[in-house]
Amino acid sequence: MTDKKFTAIEKPENNFLKYAHVQSDLLWGGDETEPVYLSVLIITYKRTKMVRQAVKSVLEQEKVNYKWEIIIMDNDPEDDDLYGYIDSLQDKKIRYYRNRENIGHEGNINRGVELSRGKWVALLHDDDLLVPDYLILIEKYIEACSGWKHPLAYIRTKHVLFSEICNLPDFKANRKVEGKMFIKPELLIESLLRGYGPTYVNSCGSLVNRNAFLKIGGYNEKLNPIGDATLGLIFMKFGYSLYATEQVMGFYRQGENLSTQKKTLLSLIEADYCLREYLYSKNILTKVFGKIFREAQFAEAVDRKISYIEKCQTNDWKQVFTIEEINNIHPYKKSKAVREILRIVRRCWVLIYRQSHLVWREV
Repeated sequence: MTDKKFTAIEKPENNFLKYAHVQSDLLWGGDETEPVYLSVLIITYKRTKMVRQAVKSVLEQEKVNYKWEIIIMDNDPEDDDLYGYIDSLQDKKIRYYRNRENIGHEGNINRGVELSRGKWVALLHDDDLLVPDYLILIEKYIEACSGWKHPLAYIRTKHVLFSEICNLPDFKANRKVEGKMFIKPELLIESLLRGYGPTYVNSCGSLVNRNAFLKIGGYNEKLNPIGDATLGLIFMKFGYSLYATEQVMGFYRQGENLSTQKKTLLSLIEADYCLREYLYSKNILTKVFGKIFREAQFAEAVDRKISYIEKCQTNDWKQVFTIEEINNIHPYKKSKAVREILRIVRRCWVLIYRQSHLVWREV
């Protein structure tokens, strides 16, 4: 990825047009156009076993007083196994679409949002899960975020990692605290402090305003592999507000997909580096910040990826990045001791910022 790709942030495109010629067939569910309050969008491709668990976590949601639906977007034109499962459920809240061609991850999300009837769309990968009171909580978060001076476009939900290899999620351990909720506005300065985008996980119930998503042109494949992280920057450019929850809303599966492969992780490290370079370039203050903390943030990003591989406990978890591979992305010039000191200073700033921007609400 080069810095030139980030022109897609400065000049957003209509990404729905790319696959406008590909038809999505409605194989299950009615074609009524009655609006609903919230759509849970599940995108899937060749993972019938996992998507069953995802669907189950949505169907077993605690009862709410608003109308909601499940939209399943299947990128496999020949996935009869999933159709059989959906048909066996006989649940009218589900609408199951199958694309006649594989339109990719971003294209599938874009198509799913287009076909959703909800004012709000909750994003869920086929291998992730929602907490059982997600629908109750997210309505309260929407209401709590409505007082911001800019219209709400996105709520990034907190999640915990799980794996069937390591542990299954304990829903009871992640219940909400009765009567209390914490939210935090996402601003450009925090992306600079943290070193990654404000919307870096488009799953586990992270919520988008459907009209806002359509207005900005949806996900742009040019920003791969961090299109999810840059989505919030585009929302900000259009004057929308973003928030993050401080309560666990979903479970993110680790170690059972391509995300643990060395090649994938290296591409993510490089893309994150390019995103930080883009953030550093905004003005004189951000350039100074980058000059000071560039290596510390880069080293922390590399360490985070190595830690992720180790936590996944897969057969190839002992893969490590060589000095040559890292230097090809960004060579270290400061000593490790200096980088550690700068890392501590930056983390203190992040902590101070987070605490000063947390908003407590009673519900």
